[in-house]
This record gives sequence, C-alpha cells and structure tokens, in this order.
Amino acid sequence: KDPALDMAVCMALLSSSRDAALPGDCVFIGEVGLLGNVGRVPMLAERLRCAERAGFALAWVPEKSLLELGKSGWKGKIRAQGAEKIASAVASVLEGIKDD
Repeated sequence: KDPALDMAVCMALLSSSRDAALPGDCVFIGEVGLLGNVGRVPMLAERLRCAERAGFALAWVPEKSLLELGKSGWKGKIRAQGAEKIASAVASVLEGIKDD
C-alpha cells in the first residue's frame, strides 16, 4: 500500500529478468507511474535515516526530491542519487547487463 516501494519492486523485477543481482548497499525509494516517471514520496528524509541505520550507502530517490532534500537541511551519510525515470536508474545500476 506504500507507493514509495514502487521503485524497489520495479528494480527487483528488472534485475531478476536480467539474472543480475542489485548492489547490496543500494535502496530504491519512489513512486513509479505508468510511463516510468519516478514520483515524490512523503517523509523522504525519515526514509533515508532508516535506510542509513539499516546500512545502505546509496539511495535512489525521485530527481525532484533532491532539491527539497537539500532545502530540508538533510545531513545524512547515505548518498542520494536522483532518477527522473525508472529507465535512468536501470541504466545506471544494471549497466552492461544484457538481456538473453
């Protein structure tokens, strides 16, 4: 029921279809629309704090949320990488992995 999980589910399905493991230190947070746009989610800073406590080093988040995150004074250790579309996250994370 939480749309913030959309991006994580999409990345898990895509990595499985390519028979490639996602990096274990990455977390994916964002709502994914029908056209592949990655949308904002509420409480992003709190979600990042939780991901950081769980040991993640990199968080893929909605591109539009990065500016808001900076304005909020976020000072966490986890690195936030923006994605406007799910395709850009796939290209970066699963780069070089080809479909059979």
